[in-house]
Amino acid sequence: MDRKLVLDVSVWDEGIDLATWKSKRGAWAVIIKAGCNEGGRYTDRCFEENYKKAVDAGLHRGIYYYTTSTTTAAAKADAEHLLGLIKGKSLDMPVYMDVEDKRQYALSKRTLTDVIKAFCDTIEAAGYKAGIYVNGNTWMNEVYHDELYKYADWIAWWRSSWPTEAEDGGT
Repeated sequence: MDRKLVLDVSVWDEGIDLATWKSKRGAWAVIIKAGCNEGGRYTDRCFEENYKKAVDAGLHRGIYYYTTSTTTAAAKADAEHLLGLIKGKSLDMPVYMDVEDKRQYALSKRTLTDVIKAFCDTIEAAGYKAGIYVNGNTWMNEVYHDELYKYADWIAWWRSSWPTEAEDGGT
């Protein structure tokens, strides 16, 4: 398997030297947090700086947006807000919906899947490749992942070993 180092950067990584990550540690790409809708929609205060550093370092670039959306209407509004933030940006990796909020975990499997599809379809209608960031349990048990395969997936697997084919249903 050909592995590539991809960094996830946000305000929590303020001051990160992406050029050094590329030249000395082999970073290939960066997925940059653009913003969030937690407590109101906002832009990550390091978004522009991190985007510029990624461009200057010659890294591949994707975007993510942390959302607390629990309805399809709110998910579409978040996607529209994000599209405003990334307008004019050169991206060659997906634009991800970051799904980690406890309110989303309380939704039915059908509702959460529809919320994700509403966000991702809005992103794709604007000409970007959409993706979803979730943890392994959410991917396996809380969404209809067979309906989400057309989007890029970024799965956080917080275990000491990868699931076997039997554990992941062969997907």
